[in-house]
Amino acid sequence: MGIIIRQTIKSSFFTYTGIILGFSTNALLMPKVLSEEQVGLVRLLASIMILLAQVANLGYTAAGGRLFPYFRNPEKQHNGYLFWACVVSTFGLLITLGFWDFNQEFILNFLNAKASPLLKDYLFWVAPLTIFTVIYYIFDGYSRFLYDTISGTFLKDFLQRVFLLIAILVFYFQWTDFSGYVALYVLAIALPSVLLVLRVWQKGWFFFQPIKGFWTKEMLRSFASLSVLTFLSGFTSQVVLYLDQIQVTSMLNLSANGIYSTMMMFGTVIYTPTLHITRIGSSIIAEAWKNQDLKIIRDVYDKSCLNLLIVGSLLFMGIVANLHNVFAILPNYESGKWVVIWIGIGKLFDMATGLNGAILQTSKYYFYDTAFMVFLILGTWLMNHWLIPIYGITGSAIATTSMVFAFNVFRTIFVWIAFGMFPFSMKNIYVLLIGGVVFGIIMMIPEISIAQIPSFLIDTPARSILIGLLFIGTLYFTKISPDMNQIIDSFLGKLKKKI
Repeated sequence: MGIIIRQTIKSSFFTYTGIILGFSTNALLMPKVLSEEQVGLVRLLASIMILLAQVANLGYTAAGGRLFPYFRNPEKQHNGYLFWACVVSTFGLLITLGFWDFNQEFILNFLNAKASPLLKDYLFWVAPLTIFTVIYYIFDGYSRFLYDTISGTFLKDFLQRVFLLIAILVFYFQWTDFSGYVALYVLAIALPSVLLVLRVWQKGWFFFQPIKGFWTKEMLRSFASLSVLTFLSGFTSQVVLYLDQIQVTSMLNLSANGIYSTMMMFGTVIYTPTLHITRIGSSIIAEAWKNQDLKIIRDVYDKSCLNLLIVGSLLFMGIVANLHNVFAILPNYESGKWVVIWIGIGKLFDMATGLNGAILQTSKYYFYDTAFMVFLILGTWLMNHWLIPIYGITGSAIATTSMVFAFNVFRTIFVWIAFGMFPFSMKNIYVLLIGGVVFGIIMMIPEISIAQIPSFLIDTPARSILIGLLFIGTLYFTKISPDMNQIIDSFLGKLKKKI
């Protein structure tokens, strides 16, 4: 767990610095500079890009994460892993983008282009966005398998957001029109892919030739079958993340998606630590399965559930308690208030169940996780069709959260039955109880303001600091999480030395 904590801290530093930049771009500048329809268009392009990239990758990177321990051999250039990743993904891109281009008219009709005329003018950008995203998947996965999770995180979560901020500022100062802004947006998406390729080259990992003798019939059969299943699993997991945006656009319009996707951003902030723990945790769990070391897997599982619940609860309270300040900045987006709350609840529950997905996906029972994913996507699609016409964008948030809840219950029960691993204890309940008490106290505090200073500039930091002191302070003195106490003690020790 030590390597997970260290890399998570480093990755989270870049990520949360990037989140500040992302917030400035997405919550402060984009909604004020772009129309709601334009915001919805940009977010929809990103959603479609990710889904097509998942298809084009054909499950190779996900299967590689499971089987890379067998590839790992620096003397043999990791048995040509990178070469075949590029070959398979190029083949997948040709098929995916060919199908996309051939069905343009059907896609425009499905997305209700009549209600959102911008779609017809800008949908062609999906192709270059998809190509560069696939390149990023290949090289980020390869770096992660070699235990470098920092490079991809820095480039994607920090540097890319710097360039996205620059792009919106260029548009804000009217140095370009909206078409130019979209072109700069695409350039910002492409940049991490190019730089990550150069990073792999710099580290001496750019081995680009097939190695004879590695692909036995048994290995080929195992990799192919795993690729199919992880392709389905990976694609469905991404579809669930972006299906709601596609359905909101299709059933309502781009303007509704602009509000919905902007409010969803706050739920993503809550979930961010899970992404980093999963990135490194999956590799360690895969290695543990290879060595049949169930103790490591159980330890990672238990600690991930507890520590992610703590971090998720802190962020959830901080965001929901400050919603009135958010809408003081974005009054036109207040209709998305319940989107934030419902998506936040769903993300928090997902975090509370820890790395159940990573355990299933890297085990011999990975097929069942794919079945759960199919259930999740079909259920989300049907519930969106039921609830969006009734409750609008809030209905989509309710649908997504409900299915995430059911999905994680099934996953957790399956891991318990199959491996005898049940990660919850009274400590998890104590975290929820402490969080509930702290949240209740914070919500009773009236809005804090000073003279002529806008209240959100005073209320937001004051309320957030108070939440942190009460929640983290209580957890620290009750010693519920040894990992959290270790991090705090280490920080305080370094601070004392400097003083």
